[in-house]
This record gives sequence, structure tokens and C-alpha cells, in this order.
Amino acid sequence: MKYIITLFVAISLFASTNAQTKDTKVEGFRDFKWGEEMSGMKVNGELANFIKMEKENVKDGDYYILAEESLMIGNVLLSSIEYVFSKKDARFFKVVLTGKKIDSEQMHFIVDYKYGENVNEDTKDDRVITEWLINNVSITMKDYTLHKFELTLKSDWEAAEAYRKNTNVSDF
Repeated sequence: MKYIITLFVAISLFASTNAQTKDTKVEGFRDFKWGEEMSGMKVNGELANFIKMEKENVKDGDYYILAEESLMIGNVLLSSIEYVFSKKDARFFKVVLTGKKIDSEQMHFIVDYKYGENVNEDTKDDRVITEWLINNVSITMKDYTLHKFELTLKSDWEAAEAYRKNTNVSDF
């Protein structure tokens, strides 16, 4: 009887642990969903007031900040939250959070707690780069030696949408 109870407890623990990591998804950031068009994004029922940022040598998209946005995430006060929209069709695919070096350990804890342990860590020049992969979203934290950290959430929502469409073909 002890053997059966022990086996049942072990299987239950394994199933609950697996469920937490297997079903984790990153659908977007805050109230915004990946792939959403900027023109339709709302905050508190009103169109979002995005302010374009001028960035040099940026080819991946257009960067915006949101007017009057709370920069608190947990116990971390960020310096900025930048929303990135594709140049092709102004769809949301990436967000960059920047904070002070003193808060990098807390931000790392938040991401680890929410999404599990990182899958990769590397040191390059003046920073430690840590990565998490959650379905079609990559999360990268660059912890710079001196002044700041950057946390980037980047979705490959287009590939995920193409996969969904191609695996649900009914006219072929």
C-alpha cells in the first residue's frame, strides 16, 4: 500500500510540474497581443497613445513608448518600456524593457519564477545574456556590467500563425 501511495504522489508531482512548464504561453505584453495592429490597440477602452521614438540604425521595426504608462513590474521600476511594431504592417511583435543595474537580479527572478529556468546563458564583453524560449516567444535579458539591464520579449507570431493555418487546411 505504501508503494502505491508513493507512486501516486510521485506521478501527481510530476504531472503538476510538467503542466506548469508545458502549457506556459506568452500571448503578448500587458493588455496587448502579439500581432495586433497598432491602430486597434486600446488602453482602458481608449486608443493607445503611442509616441514614436527616433532610433538610429534600427531595421527590425518602429519603436514607440506608451504615454502615461506605469513603469512598475513587480517591485522593479523600469526606465522605459518600448513597444516595437513591424515596418511592413505595423503589427506588435516585440517589447524592450530597460531598467537600472540595481534591479537586474529582481527582474531575473521575476522571469525565472514566471517562465522557469533559462535555457541559455552567455557572457559577452560587458554583459551577461540570458535566454528563455517559450513556444514562439524568445525572452532575452542583457545584464550590463555597469549601468542597466534590458529585457526583450520577441514573438515570432507570423510563423506561429502560418503553422496554425497550414495544419488546419481543409480544402486540400
